[in-house]
Amino acid sequence: MAATEAAKEQLEAAQSDREKLKQDAIAEVEAEIEIKWRRFQLEMDVAIQAVEREKFEAVKAIQSDEMAVVERWSADIVAPIQTELDAAHVEIARLARLLAAKDGASLEWQVEQVRSLLVRTLEDGSTRPIHLRIAGESESGKSHLVNQLITTGLPALGLDADIELYDPYPSDTTWKIAPTIADDPDAIAARLVELKEICQNADAVKRQRPLIVVVDECDALILQFKTTVTEALKTLLKRGRHCNIILWMLGQNANVKALVGWDWSDIKNAGGVYLNQISYDYAKNGMAGRNTGIVGELDAIAAKYPYYALIHPKGKPRPYAVAVPKVLFPTAQDATEAKAVAQPAAKAVAKALCPNCGSSRTKSNGGNPPRRFCNDCKKSWTP
Repeated sequence: MAATEAAKEQLEAAQSDREKLKQDAIAEVEAEIEIKWRRFQLEMDVAIQAVEREKFEAVKAIQSDEMAVVERWSADIVAPIQTELDAAHVEIARLARLLAAKDGASLEWQVEQVRSLLVRTLEDGSTRPIHLRIAGESESGKSHLVNQLITTGLPALGLDADIELYDPYPSDTTWKIAPTIADDPDAIAARLVELKEICQNADAVKRQRPLIVVVDECDALILQFKTTVTEALKTLLKRGRHCNIILWMLGQNANVKALVGWDWSDIKNAGGVYLNQISYDYAKNGMAGRNTGIVGELDAIAAKYPYYALIHPKGKPRPYAVAVPKVLFPTAQDATEAKAVAQPAAKAVAKALCPNCGSSRTKSNGGNPPRRFCNDCKKSWTP
């Protein structure tokens, strides 16, 4: 009996050990499976990241290739289109200006426009002159314009001012007033330095009457004296109005950056008049961005008038194009003579042109009242 019980206990112990071994084996296998699963997930993540990285590099390479293709062909594709657009903008602006003139809008520079360029009105109703830059090639009418502004323009605008005119180099210019200093660039440079020191003097007494300083061949003077004249002129532009000293600079260069020591921010202290071909130069180099529209306006005016200009008033974002008439501020005698000459010619043209097709190939067609006949459209009408 005792042997039987011992054998039974041994059997139960063996079964217990087998169950424990079984559970230990299962736990060991499960741990190994977990380790292998985690290793698999890690390897899979690494593989996915590698694939994504290769995908990114491939997309980047494709985009780079596309940009290279665009850059390669942009000059051949974009540039001609931009040229056509610019030409279209020029033509649209040209036609718009001509249509406006046909509807009665004047292409000529008007006195009120000149007023806003030359003078500013103070709160008390008095006026003060404004710094001015006038640029034009030889024979562009620069000195003729200045003579008009000095002799008839300022009085017509109600401005009483003293004038100092500096003509530094020998020339055949005929001035309506005698130059204060002529043919002596050294003396003119010294006078400009003197005026600069007056403007810099905090105790300087402001002039009662404005002093307008007109400097001819200003660009050449700047290039000759460089820093001395440049700093004097900049000071006059920035501080001159506080002393009632106003600067008018005459030259042949629309591109201020070509001058020694100058920047566009300096010249923005003055209004600008750019005559004839220099007006195109200013439209290209003196204005920000594309200005094909203003070029079209210039084309429309240049085709009809020998003298034209691009006018850029101080403080305004955009200039305007005008024809510059021979007489800007006509006297009563000028107006009478102009009317006497213009009326017969206008009347003859009005009778000669056909109202139906605009042809000038017309002739008398008898009748009472008299009629005319058009040889082109075969229409008759009574003028």
